[in-house]
Amino acid sequence: MPTANRRRFVRQAIRYFLAQDYSNKELIIVDDGEEAAGDLVPGDERIRYIRLSDKAVLGEKRNRAAAEKYCKRGTGGYGCLVGNKRR
Repeated sequence: MPTANRRRFVRQAIRYFLAQDYSNKELIIVDDGEEAAGDLVPGDERIRYIRLSDKAVLGEKRNRAAAEKYCKRGTGGYGCLVGNKRR
């Protein structure tokens, strides 16, 4: 889930993620905002928080999440990119 300065939505996404019944899942949060959200991540091995030091465009954040999922330590057989669009 790419995000920047959207703590409220990160908190909500984590809550929804944990409430799901399906067990073979993971959430990868890629954050490049000035207001980091890493402190919102519970000690759950299925949730990974990646903090980018430089401001990234949306595509870069999505690519980083996809690389984590499919090229590094991803678990499970499926992937889904979740947006964090401003309303």
